[in-house]
Amino acid sequence: MVLYYVEGTYLLAYNCSVCALNSTRVALDGTFPKYRDVTIWFRWCFLRYSNDSFFGEILQGSAVSTATANHPDIDDPSLVLQGIPFMSGVAATASVNSFMFHTEVLNFNQSEKRYGMAQCTRDISRQDCRRCLDGQLDTFRTLLGGLLLAEA
Repeated sequence: MVLYYVEGTYLLAYNCSVCALNSTRVALDGTFPKYRDVTIWFRWCFLRYSNDSFFGEILQGSAVSTATANHPDIDDPSLVLQGIPFMSGVAATASVNSFMFHTEVLNFNQSEKRYGMAQCTRDISRQDCRRCLDGQLDTFRTLLGGLLLAEA
C-alpha cells in the first residue's frame, strides 16, 4: 500500500510532482531495502509505503510537537496564550473541511502576525482527524507549558 500526500498550500502541479519524484527517489535509493513500512517526510509532502494496509489508521508520531521542544525561546508568552485557542479553532475547522485542511492568520498586534495550519490525510475519518489534531495540541500544550513555566 502506498500513500503520497502534499501539504495543502503546495498544490501546484509542478511542486506536487517534484515532491513526489524526490520522495520516491529516496524510497528507492537502497536506503530502506529491508524495511516493509517506511514513511518519508519532506517539508511539503510525505510518502508512506507498507506491506500492511494502513488506510484509515492514524499515523502515530509527533513531528511538529517534538520540533517545538528544541526551541525554548519560541515566542512571547502572551502570544502563546492566544495561539493555543487560535490553533484549536484552526484544527476544528480543518477537521470539517472537505480537504481536511485549513489555514488562518492570527493578528497579535499591528506589526506581528502568526500563521496557523492544520491538515489531515483524507484516508482517515473527520472524527479521527479531529482526535489527532487535538492530540497534537495537547502534546504542544504539555511541552510548551513546561518550557514557559520554567522561564516565568
